[in-house]
Amino acid sequence: MPRPPGSDGGERARIATGRPIGSRVDPSPKASAGAVAMPAIPGARPWSFNCDTWTVEPVSRKKHARRPADRFGTANAGKCREARPRAQGGLMRHRAWTFVSFRVLLLLLTLVVGRVLQPVPATAATQLLPDMRMAELTTIKADKTTIPGHRLLRYTAEIVNVGAGPVEAQGSRPDTSTQTMPVVQRIYDDAAGFTDVPSGTHMFWAGDGHNHWHLSDMEQGVLTPFSNGSQVGTSAKEGFHFADGSAFDLSLPSAPQTKRYTACGGKSCNIDALSVKEGISVGWGDIYASGVALQWIDITGVANGKYVLTVTADPNGYFEESDTTNNSASATIRITSTNVAVLSYSGGA
Repeated sequence: MPRPPGSDGGERARIATGRPIGSRVDPSPKASAGAVAMPAIPGARPWSFNCDTWTVEPVSRKKHARRPADRFGTANAGKCREARPRAQGGLMRHRAWTFVSFRVLLLLLTLVVGRVLQPVPATAATQLLPDMRMAELTTIKADKTTIPGHRLLRYTAEIVNVGAGPVEAQGSRPDTSTQTMPVVQRIYDDAAGFTDVPSGTHMFWAGDGHNHWHLSDMEQGVLTPFSNGSQVGTSAKEGFHFADGSAFDLSLPSAPQTKRYTACGGKSCNIDALSVKEGISVGWGDIYASGVALQWIDITGVANGKYVLTVTADPNGYFEESDTTNNSASATIRITSTNVAVLSYSGGA
């Protein structure tokens, strides 16, 4: 607090400094060598600013620890900087290195966090595709009784599935007035999922004396002369009812030990059905015996001689498979006026 002139405090200040009150005050003898004189305040006790200890001291040596900025602002800090100059170049280099280090650390932290938070791509599921093949042809014979005046070449054919998954056909229609059902192939995968793929075939009802839904053109028999590939006859059967007819190789991976697709299962024997499911499991076969309706090639008028009978599963490639190069089986035969003799077999699962 300022004291009135002539007060005891002012007298002591005058005696201690040897100067009139209000004049510039030199540091006291016991003040630090780095002390800087403070401007005098009229009617107040003189003070000195100590740059070494960063304190403000009255000349009376009664110390009051205050920062200069608290009472006198930043002006005296500038005086200290003048009294004790600092190495500005080193300071700037230190600040520059600190800034660069911070930027590098921030960049590394961003990369690490980005790597940790980056989503792990899901492993794509593997499709379990079927692999349709023809088993070895059997019961190849001539038939002169089914159609009077005609000679027919009959044979037993079996479509087998040796792939990783079933061959499954799903047919559907909007109402009962629609006569056919477009078909999609259902392909399963190893993640317990499936994909429905449109196929080029369709389902139709009966047509061969069998009261069930058939898949169109899923097997074809062709007869060609042994000496050249010109066709002389094709199979009459156009509809096929897929089912697990007989066990073929139940040691295959994923092969069920019992039938999964049964005859008349999946609504295939219901004429009013709006959806139908048919198929062949892994390790199973769908057999078409030589006596089945339309399971023949009309060879009426075909000259006697040596021929090749070739039967192919899915000849038009309607269904996706793991291998489409092994779908055929054949037999070399000799046709005479009285019978048919098998000379050799080729292909076949």
